[in-house]
Amino acid sequence: MNGRLLILTLKGLARRWKNVLRVSVAVILSFAFVTGILLFQENMYNWQIANAKKHFGDWFVMDIVSEDTQNAVLASFPYLDKAVTAKAVNEVYDEYEESTGIMVGNMSGEFVEHNNITVEQGRMPEKTDEIAVEWNSLLKLNQSYNIGDSIELIFVDSKSETGYTTRNYTLSGILTSYTNVWVNGKALPGVIMCEEELDNIKRSERIIYCYPLKSFVKEDDYRLIYNRICDDAKSRRVGYFNEAVYEIKPWGNQFLYQYMYVLVMIIGIASITYQMLSYNKSRKNVRDIQKQLGAGKGQRFGIFFTENVIIILISAVL
Repeated sequence: MNGRLLILTLKGLARRWKNVLRVSVAVILSFAFVTGILLFQENMYNWQIANAKKHFGDWFVMDIVSEDTQNAVLASFPYLDKAVTAKAVNEVYDEYEESTGIMVGNMSGEFVEHNNITVEQGRMPEKTDEIAVEWNSLLKLNQSYNIGDSIELIFVDSKSETGYTTRNYTLSGILTSYTNVWVNGKALPGVIMCEEELDNIKRSERIIYCYPLKSFVKEDDYRLIYNRICDDAKSRRVGYFNEAVYEIKPWGNQFLYQYMYVLVMIIGIASITYQMLSYNKSRKNVRDIQKQLGAGKGQRFGIFFTENVIIILISAVL
């Protein structure tokens, strides 16, 4: 296609700018539809992840040990960030001397902040006679739900003649629930105390290490990373994998995601193709005139190709 024919093609497009504009707008809408759906899918996934982290903790692997010694593989694994810690030293028993399953301990400030644990009412304990309790544990205790009220707790105490000790604390704060929703949340302390008071009621000590993923890690299947950790540790399971967060799939499952992706692409391609075919059909008479004036098959195809490329480029840029 020579320069003179290209100039004539561009002039022809300029004279029919209204027709070209209509086709371009239709193509733009097709582009926008496809892009919008794909962005919606990506944003939905990000929203699901953020919402899951809010409810289930922003950690990737949780490891619980009886000594203050980290697992060497977890501590050095390149995809894992520095661990945040909590600890449990005893558990609460009811009046019939049966375990309630509620652990007593405390959490570091980094643990609370990083895992989106919030104080819904009141504040964290500041004195030895104060406690903060998460909602699920508070409901199990079934004593009081008002800040400032007294809460009675019964612990195992080997130094006591009865084997148990009873203490009263002031409820200083109520936290969002996590023991009943997190993976292995029952191992976390549902009753939070000051460090000084924990020394008075300590029965045994378990350290909870929660390892978050580093911010740069993006993966379609996060369980592969966890399996790699297990392989490096030469163990079938290392800690607990936060599957409630990292196995979320957009629109519910992977099959539906793939189906929607293919469907959207087909709709977008079909829409653009239809608009271009409709435009070229309206130009059939012009093609016949060009043929009668002596334009060869290659020249007519060059004009046809150039017009369509320009329309699509304009639409894509806009």
